[in-house]
Amino acid sequence: MNPAFDSYDFVTPYGVTLVIALGVAWIFARRNARHYGIDSSHIDLVLPLSVLLGIGGAILLSADSAIRLIIVIGCGTMAVLAYSFLSSVSFLRLVDTLALPTLTIIVIQRVGCLLAGCCWGDISVSVELLADATVASQLQTVPWLTGDHVVTALVFPPGSPAYEQHLLLGLIPPGAEASLPVHPVQLYESVAVILALVALSRRPAGSCRPGSLALFSTGTYAVLRFFTEFLRADSEIVVSGLSLVQLQCLAILLGVGIILGGSRLLESRMIESRPPKIAGN
Repeated sequence: MNPAFDSYDFVTPYGVTLVIALGVAWIFARRNARHYGIDSSHIDLVLPLSVLLGIGGAILLSADSAIRLIIVIGCGTMAVLAYSFLSSVSFLRLVDTLALPTLTIIVIQRVGCLLAGCCWGDISVSVELLADATVASQLQTVPWLTGDHVVTALVFPPGSPAYEQHLLLGLIPPGAEASLPVHPVQLYESVAVILALVALSRRPAGSCRPGSLALFSTGTYAVLRFFTEFLRADSEIVVSGLSLVQLQCLAILLGVGIILGGSRLLESRMIESRPPKIAGN
């Protein structure tokens, strides 16, 4: 639960798990490609391209990690769209092929977050200093999830972001052995995304309209992230008890809803505009 390994500062737990996640996603996507009639060699090019542009875009376009979610999704999607145009491969089939592998990246990457000590959760024990409404809204957003019944709670060592936050706020004394117990929200999200993966993967490839799997996957993750964000202690509340990430999730859900609703409306109008079939004699 530290940002780096003791002996190798240049090798981080997060970096190692991210490499593993990309490898698993690459194997998963190559297998999916066959089901969607796409040559697996395209995955070897489009997956690293979308990941590099997604992460690179987030780093270059935003110094605030809170708005990187929508930038990663946007830049990654634009990379797939550009590759589709240059390679003449169906964009909708490509994003469907990459949808579930992308969720596997999130599952493994969140384990990396836990090991690195980032994206930590709310304090899971009652603390008098949290009577301050501003502090409580960020560090104990859901009060009824506080107490000895939280058997999943864990602590972070000195030097971790959670420890430094608690120390800065005076919640632990200088020299404390560990942070206060917090919710392992990183693992909560991993488990939730695994369940979503199982549910979405039960839909046979090709059983729905092209692009719909990608939309459902994006919308599902936005819903899960919206709710797990309530238990994140590193997310600043910006409006109506919601963080900036949660506002992005709502924007993503709105976009998914508009696309799905618009496509169904267009399809229904096309059906209505078709000339009626003339029955044979």
